[in-house]
Amino acid sequence: MQSQLSNVLVVGGNPGQWTAEQRSYEAHYVNGVEAWVFALGGRYVHESLVTPRMIAESDLVIMNLNAIKEPKRLSKIRSLVEERPAHVQWMTLLEGDMQWYLKPLPHLRELFDASTFVNCINVHAEAFIQSLTSSPVHTLGIPYPAEGIRTFTTQPDQRDECVLICPFLRMRQNEYAIAKQLNLPIRGFERRLSVKPSTIMSNKRLYGSMFQRDLNKHYIDGILNNPKIDIHYETRLDMYYSQAGKAKLWLNLDDRYTWGRYVLDAAALGVPIISTVNTGHATKLFPDLTVDSPFAIDQAVLIARTLLNDPEFIQSVCDRAWEGLQEYTPERVTQRLWKILKK
Repeated sequence: MQSQLSNVLVVGGNPGQWTAEQRSYEAHYVNGVEAWVFALGGRYVHESLVTPRMIAESDLVIMNLNAIKEPKRLSKIRSLVEERPAHVQWMTLLEGDMQWYLKPLPHLRELFDASTFVNCINVHAEAFIQSLTSSPVHTLGIPYPAEGIRTFTTQPDQRDECVLICPFLRMRQNEYAIAKQLNLPIRGFERRLSVKPSTIMSNKRLYGSMFQRDLNKHYIDGILNNPKIDIHYETRLDMYYSQAGKAKLWLNLDDRYTWGRYVLDAAALGVPIISTVNTGHATKLFPDLTVDSPFAIDQAVLIARTLLNDPEFIQSVCDRAWEGLQEYTPERVTQRLWKILKK
């Protein structure tokens, strides 16, 4: 099967079009939907640029619906998948929060039904997504370059005595509620907002300022009332791994039902992470550090305090996570893909 798929097209929401060969320099650390391009030696194109001819020239199309919510755009994708040549296999990839699909959406069932299969990326949602379509649904996920990302690891004895809040700081404050009880410095990441005419009013509405360049820091200081938070700005993935991997503990009490790349990243970098059952990864990779819900503040604090006082416990949970992470490597994920397409 692999030899038969000589032309793979990955369609997503990030700009541009390129081939795996053209961007091979980042193949060892890309962990988003673009990882399929490198795993299969394919080609990437932005959703707005895809054409029927590109599809007809492909053996397999992987369509990421993460950024496609408007009925008009869904209708366009539905037409592309329904009208493709018979030889073209089609994976509809549902990145993002699976709760989005709880809302009835026009064209979605027909799009799913016309797909070879649907990749729902979160095991909790698989039965629900299957109820929406006659096509097979699998929690296949996204190939994860574990060995490459492992190279960015900071050795435990060289890590900073700090706690990393994984999501952007303005997204959730449950991680902050835990971190401030641990008596360790707090580190987090944010987007650096642009200051230009097109963003003036939205900046004013969301952040209370039109022109201040450091809007996120100003906003975070105001709502969390903690100017001592070590704020790093969004950067390239390789730089992010190096910076984030220096923290002693990660916190990610995610309320979404999504792919959960923070958990995979922590496993690759050998950093313990406290996360929720919402992502299927946490219970597999860090079962001793998984809490019941995004509101389980006391449970998370207790786990964190136990962990931080026991280096052997840290080592054991990280060793187990690395072993479990092998299930998500490009080799293992593509093997499962071939089995699905053979059915």
